[in-house]
Amino acid sequence: MWTVEGQGHQVKKGSPDVSELLMTLGRYEVAGDGPDTFNRPADVAVAPIGDFFVSDGYVNTRVAKFNRTGEFNKDWGEAGTELGQFNTVHSLTIDLRNRVLMANRGNNRVQ
Repeated sequence: MWTVEGQGHQVKKGSPDVSELLMTLGRYEVAGDGPDTFNRPADVAVAPIGDFFVSDGYVNTRVAKFNRTGEFNKDWGEAGTELGQFNTVHSLTIDLRNRVLMANRGNNRVQ
């Protein structure tokens, strides 16, 4: 079970029955755009192999990728309206071809 605390700048993973906190990413009430900080994250999508992606887009304009243990791998995105640029990175999903699809809310499109 994943939760996103946008105002607190954290992403948390709990056990399936939510009885145990398994992972916390980000620092409570500390905004940033580094490998261990977010600035109002919005969503999480988990790949079949366990890697996961966080849309960090209400203030930042990026998608961050982590391995299954929560180790930061990379991020991508920049502000703008051109293809490949983001404006309010919001919902994420992973399709059947293992592509990460992101709702680019401010630009009214999926990328």
